[in-house]
Amino acid sequence: MRRNNRVFKTKDWSPIEVISTAERAFLEFQSAPPLGFIKVNCDAANTQGDTAGGLGIIFRDHNGRPLKALSISQVVSSAIPGEALAIREALMQARELGITNLLVESDNKEIISFIEDPNRVPPLDVAVVVEDVRELCSTFVSVSFLFVPRAMNVIADAVARKALFIMCMTDWSISTPWLDDLCLSEAIGYTHDSHQ
Repeated sequence: MRRNNRVFKTKDWSPIEVISTAERAFLEFQSAPPLGFIKVNCDAANTQGDTAGGLGIIFRDHNGRPLKALSISQVVSSAIPGEALAIREALMQARELGITNLLVESDNKEIISFIEDPNRVPPLDVAVVVEDVRELCSTFVSVSFLFVPRAMNVIADAVARKALFIMCMTDWSISTPWLDDLCLSEAIGYTHDSHQ
């Protein structure tokens, strides 16, 4: 208590202020990758009881600005294979773009665990894709994987859901109205949260 009084002597913090400040710090930390890195958010979507699915990928620079967004129609058997395919496709796209330092974010903790831990044996339906991802990692100067909550992956989710209604890969212009609106509302959410 004394240490807290010395550090925060000019302010009495209510529990709500502490939680609100922690949430804002988390959102600010998550919104943009470190300088020199490109961040890619990946997600997969599928329709209930069907193998029709879609992959969503969005790349951002160190300022959090969107660089590229892709929707890819893909047959998926379930969420985990879809998430693995989205990560593999993101790495292949990053390599084609000449990106050397990459931060990969996904809202599927399990697939990230399989990728990062070579001692974990993934299920058969994702084993080949996980091995592909591990091999692709060696083509980058730096690549890291981070689990993010679904709320921090909404644009990749929206782009993946768009893929459910298309027949081929779509490279969305960042100025596409629905995508532009989504990116803007996310940015305003971060800005609004950080100034409350």
